[in-house]
Amino acid sequence: MPRLLTACRRAFGHLKAIGHTPEAQPLLDKAGVVPDDGVVPLDKAFVQAAGRRYWDREPGIRTLA
Repeated sequence: MPRLLTACRRAFGHLKAIGHTPEAQPLLDKAGVVPDDGVVPLDKAFVQAAGRRYWDREPGIRTLA
């Protein structure tokens, strides 16, 4: 499980889309993944979402100098 948490955190921190099933919600919660436009069901919505980065989440993740 620690590797899955790390993978979720890294994907979120790299502003990538995260596709998930309802069963994965506890994992996302534990990883600190905050729902936004890039956290989508693992279906056709994910295919669309995966084509971009989610820059709106960046200010909540790190401070840019």
